[in-house]
Amino acid sequence: RGRLLATDSFSVAVRAQPGNLDALYALGSSHTAICRGITVQERHYQLMEAHRAMLMAAQTTHRLPEAYAAGVLTPMQAVSTVDSWTRSHVTHVLADFSLPLERTTSWKLAHDCDQLQFLLVRGILDARVFMPVIEEMQRAIQEVREREKGSQRLDSLQALPSGPEYMHLRAVYNRLVYVRPASVIHGAAVNMGQDWTSVQAKYLSMRHGIVHVDDFLELRAADELLAFVQESTFWHNIRNGYLGAFPIDGSNTPLALQIADEVRGVLPDVLKDYELTYAGAYKHIVNGTGLALHVDGHAVSINIWLTPNECNLAPGTGGMVVYNVAHEDVMTQEEFDHYPQRGPVKIPYRRNRAVIFYSDLYHQSDPYSFKDEYQCQRVNFSLLFGERKWKKRLTNQNGNFLYANAKELNARLGNLPRDPFASYIA
Repeated sequence: RGRLLATDSFSVAVRAQPGNLDALYALGSSHTAICRGITVQERHYQLMEAHRAMLMAAQTTHRLPEAYAAGVLTPMQAVSTVDSWTRSHVTHVLADFSLPLERTTSWKLAHDCDQLQFLLVRGILDARVFMPVIEEMQRAIQEVREREKGSQRLDSLQALPSGPEYMHLRAVYNRLVYVRPASVIHGAAVNMGQDWTSVQAKYLSMRHGIVHVDDFLELRAADELLAFVQESTFWHNIRNGYLGAFPIDGSNTPLALQIADEVRGVLPDVLKDYELTYAGAYKHIVNGTGLALHVDGHAVSINIWLTPNECNLAPGTGGMVVYNVAHEDVMTQEEFDHYPQRGPVKIPYRRNRAVIFYSDLYHQSDPYSFKDEYQCQRVNFSLLFGERKWKKRLTNQNGNFLYANAKELNARLGNLPRDPFASYIA
């Protein structure tokens, strides 16, 4: 029965709300409820089925032309086992999902160019097919960089260069060239040698929990998750100096779902019965930038840092800043500025360190400086559990009310000055 539920879960989600993109995300979160009471082997089978359907959706939205797909020497995971009804309806579900296939930035193109070269070196791509793409990208970087002069924001999008001289670039840009099959691993992915009882007790002792755990994953799991985000070409979402990879892009790997499943087992009183609602990553490309002040809008957030420590040019920095202020506590910037004992707590960057915290705490990236190399780009993988059980509104300068979400919070509070009196965790 567990296998039948696993196989059908994606179709059920789509049929329930055929016009709702959230139905696709439901697959990634439904594994928890579906897997209760079944064996470990059946649970792992279900995780593979979940990813297979999500990957099929990603391939639908970011389809690579066949002429270039032939140049991928390491085949991606097959998705032919997804039922025909699901396959025929995915396009309908994603009809309103607009991909930035015609917009770009110079640093996004530079990232994509470096990534394709990285995949060539690893023997994943055929140079005869992808070298023309790389050469056109290199020319496009210079053209777009000229257009960007005078722009003050790193997410100021420019038109993707066009014309016959960019034929290969336009066929491949923001397409799903390759996704590394980061499958469920045998044994534990989470480090079971940690004192999880103490970690849970510390989290629960706080009004709004925030803890960090070093050596969070077993080394082979951390290495595999890093390889997954470095090799997979799902970095389609352009932000202010960093890129996002979301479940609909293919980030919902079975390994991430396995990690979420195991964390639930070691922190049962923290994660309770919250479903996994998001598994994705951010890659920070331009030094000094990062996520502005925001809340995640879920119940519990887990951020895992993956890039090697030797890439960090300023040890003791580059992590995240968390304020002891929840969204339920403040409604305006003035209230935030005058909130007593708001902190913040500064958690320095360290590879394989996980920060586990109450999702509605205000937090932001700490300024960072990493080596200017593809394999040194700062990557964090996030697992978000549950949803906010309440809605509170912010008032903007015009007196309009806005529901709080990450985008609005960035616009409303993103320009807050950084507190120079941050407390540090070693």
